[in-house]
Amino acid sequence: MKPKASLLLLTYNQESVIKEAALACLNQDYESLEIIFSDDASTDGTFSVLEKIAESYEGPHKIVVRRNRKNCGIGGHYNEAISASTGDIIITAAGDDISESTRVRQLIEAWESAGRTPDLISSHFVIIDSNGRKWDRVHTHDLGRASLSTWSKEHPFTVGATHAFTRRLIDEYGPLGADVWYEDPVILLRALMSGGAITVPQPLVQYRVGGSSQQPAFGSASALKNWHRTQSKRILAGITQMLSDASKRGHHGVVLNTLSDQKRKEEYIYSMIAEKTVLGRFKVLMARPDIPAGWKARKLLTFSFPSFAVNLKKAKSKLRRPRKYIGDIDVSLLDGTS
Repeated sequence: MKPKASLLLLTYNQESVIKEAALACLNQDYESLEIIFSDDASTDGTFSVLEKIAESYEGPHKIVVRRNRKNCGIGGHYNEAISASTGDIIITAAGDDISESTRVRQLIEAWESAGRTPDLISSHFVIIDSNGRKWDRVHTHDLGRASLSTWSKEHPFTVGATHAFTRRLIDEYGPLGADVWYEDPVILLRALMSGGAITVPQPLVQYRVGGSSQQPAFGSASALKNWHRTQSKRILAGITQMLSDASKRGHHGVVLNTLSDQKRKEEYIYSMIAEKTVLGRFKVLMARPDIPAGWKARKLLTFSFPSFAVNLKKAKSKLRRPRKYIGDIDVSLLDGTS
């Protein structure tokens, strides 16, 4: 019997691109498929588009359309959408990406070929820009070669928009923390501590760049500080979640040792921004001898004189083409025009 799969289309204020993403979900060629259109309290017409698409659908898939009463953020939205689903395998799709019609079937076939043991199935992807123009294929890491031991040395590159994971992974570790924003590394670590992970060596998702994955161009000193404050809070929430998950499997020490450097630096940034005076920030610098001095000093200057930092970034941006990153990949190089 084919496993039941739930495809979660997670949306928020994506009215201009949501129709293509939703139709790609409906076009999946897998038989036993439940599709959840889940909207995180969009303020534009995203949810109305989803409702109209679902009302006119006459195909074989089961469609559930739901909306959060208030915006929950990524972690909370994941929890709500997963709770509304019933599949043994949960496949995620972002509201601005496009899933290939064979995506669900190929992920399930790979899982079954591996004896239904892995808790995470990933794939490669193709980058598209805001207008849907294809750039190039991006190869994610072969997760079949990954383990907690290799993860502690080098985190495998994978993207959550290509992920499928088992319900037992949620049952074992529980829901994501409400403040978790970057769910990719959390789900990956959970899988590596449990049944493992595999990668389908084909691009099954068209991944759109230019949104929240790109660092903004700061227009003011307050914008720079607010962005860094928010990023540090999100990263620290993910680290807290991973440490909590690791404790459930007896791996807290390994994970803490691996993430300790990043944890210290993000805590330092958050403390720097919270201070209102240069003297206060200098005291934060002196209280953290466990962080490299040069790095600390640069952050002290950035957050003590943010207007200068903003102007410096603007000057640099005029000298080179703006970069766009996915993980550690500079995708602005992929079309050869940089």
